[in-house]
Amino acid sequence: RTEARRRAEPPPAGFTRPRTRTDPHPGGPRSPAMIAPLATIALLATAFTSGARAEAVHGAFVHGVASGDPTHDSVVIWTRVTPTGRDPGETDPDPNVSFDVRWRVATTPPTSAAVDPDARPVAEGSRVPMAPGSTVFGWSDSSKVARAGIATARAERDWTVKVDVAGLSHGVRYWYAFDVVDTSGGSKTRASDFPPMTRERRSETGTFELPPPKGVAYPRDHGPLRAAVFSCANWGWGYFHAYDAAARGWGGVDEVDSVAEDSRRLHAWFHLGDYYYEYGQTHYPNADESVPERWRSLDPSSETVTLDDYRRRHRLYRSDPGLQRLHASAPVVAMWDDHEIANNPWMNGAEDHQAWEGDFKTRARAAIRAYHEWLPTREPGGSNGDSSEDDSDS
Repeated sequence: RTEARRRAEPPPAGFTRPRTRTDPHPGGPRSPAMIAPLATIALLATAFTSGARAEAVHGAFVHGVASGDPTHDSVVIWTRVTPTGRDPGETDPDPNVSFDVRWRVATTPPTSAAVDPDARPVAEGSRVPMAPGSTVFGWSDSSKVARAGIATARAERDWTVKVDVAGLSHGVRYWYAFDVVDTSGGSKTRASDFPPMTRERRSETGTFELPPPKGVAYPRDHGPLRAAVFSCANWGWGYFHAYDAAARGWGGVDEVDSVAEDSRRLHAWFHLGDYYYEYGQTHYPNADESVPERWRSLDPSSETVTLDDYRRRHRLYRSDPGLQRLHASAPVVAMWDDHEIANNPWMNGAEDHQAWEGDFKTRARAAIRAYHEWLPTREPGGSNGDSSEDDSDS
């Protein structure tokens, strides 16, 4: 293809187009050192133009996992598959890119072993996908998997995955996780069609225990029921140490990446609102009041008004290691207050909504949509993601 035609065409899904640079040899021959990288790029481009599903190799789980809204026999589980290569000012992945995501809920923890000790998970915004085969992960004994299915991460839900898992038992400790699979061939459409152990991209592992039905007491030998209550979490004021301490059993675990042992773990936690704050960098807190690195990293740096703004603020908060660890440790029962939309709202406006920021109801709908996308909640009307479930004996 000619250079002009190449630049006129959109890049393959998931790839970012390099910034334009002046060719030091316009119209002239290129050295072997220059030809090799170009050939590699051409091969990669060919490999990844076979369809959006092939973009599964460009997905990464960088926002952790979560469970929420537990009943005596069901719970909502959540994760997000982040398309890599998403750099500010660069070309985003094809908006139609989607990911097939297997979810599994089991009565024992999964096993995981590093294949390459030097492999590192991909970071948000990185252009380089995590190398496949970094770990072998899963449940080799399929009889321990209580429920499983295939969900779809799509752009219209900001690539979040949320599944309302039913048919579970109360009083049993479960573990759950997600991994990327490929159902595009049509021959594999169930979670059990894929190998129990995988080297593909996968999430961290979460755990939960469901409460007994209404009116039924916990067994006498159950032990203490442990819960935590939170509200009003503002990124700029500092780190979320309280989240981290609750996940570790209130300081009872010294290891950095550990969750509390069984006798000290949470059974549930409650967030009473202001899960995040909509403010920008100008106030509450401003630069002088805040923890500098937290203030500098606020995204977006301005107040959240649009759907993209609210989604970006959720992404930021869910990048916090303490909050990720807490979400993985126990189910959350969450409700919103005012800052999930704007400070001190009423029916048709808010104290923190100005006329130049557009229609308030449009803003409120955007905030509520992002909230349900990013939290493991049951949504009005039963819209809880896009998932198919295997039979109960999976």
